[in-house]
Amino acid sequence: MHGATTKITRYYWREIFFETTKRFYASHPELDPSDVNSSEFSFPEERRKIEKEVISKIKKQHKINP
Repeated sequence: MHGATTKITRYYWREIFFETTKRFYASHPELDPSDVNSSEFSFPEERRKIEKEVISKIKKQHKINP
């Protein structure tokens, strides 16, 4: 949908995805990333919280060095 995401999210989507995934599994070492039944997408609230933290970090970096 047009305008559904910010320019930062559209431009840095790959970095956001990889950093969010890395942080999620670092905070949950007991989960297996290859197990579909208990992946990071089984915990949408927590994943969204981590994703927001990553986006804010990238926004700060983008202000300094666009």
